[in-house]
Amino acid sequence: MLSLSKLVKKYSYALAQRIFSGAYITAALEWKTTDRFPNISEYRLKPGAKPIMEDGKLIGYQEKDVDILYTVLTQATLVLKNTSAKPVYNICVTNMDDTFVRYAKDYKFSSLRPNEMLEIPVEIEQSAYCSNAFEASIIPAVPNGKKDTMLNVTYENETGANIFTKLWVSLTAGHGKYAYA
Repeated sequence: MLSLSKLVKKYSYALAQRIFSGAYITAALEWKTTDRFPNISEYRLKPGAKPIMEDGKLIGYQEKDVDILYTVLTQATLVLKNTSAKPVYNICVTNMDDTFVRYAKDYKFSSLRPNEMLEIPVEIEQSAYCSNAFEASIIPAVPNGKKDTMLNVTYENETGANIFTKLWVSLTAGHGKYAYA
């Protein structure tokens, strides 16, 4: 006859295995586009800038005296895939705001069947003052602090257990392109 402690160990292990086995999610970023555009209404004058005056009124400044704010907008798709044979429920990436300026907010509470993917459009944005478009072309598409990032993903397995996973995604390695087999 099994002792009580052996029964508890046996069934505790079986219960833990049942609760925590199963569903698993992976992530990747698929690069879409990067656009650079000036914001003409946002500028700053360089030291010593000389105004252009006409009839005693300021009409502007020469291009060489002005730095214009350029915005770099990178669009991508965050792909979450259930790589297990079990479904996952109530998927949520809890730190999306830390990496992306815009993303589809309606993905929350999605469920994924086995081998199903969830595609979330995301955008990364940064701005810098530049003298001209050539200078703006040097601004990297992804800020240095956001090139490689950890996403915190929570979801539930079929037994209702909450699972927290940290997923690493690279925004620069091969433009984050990841092909699922």
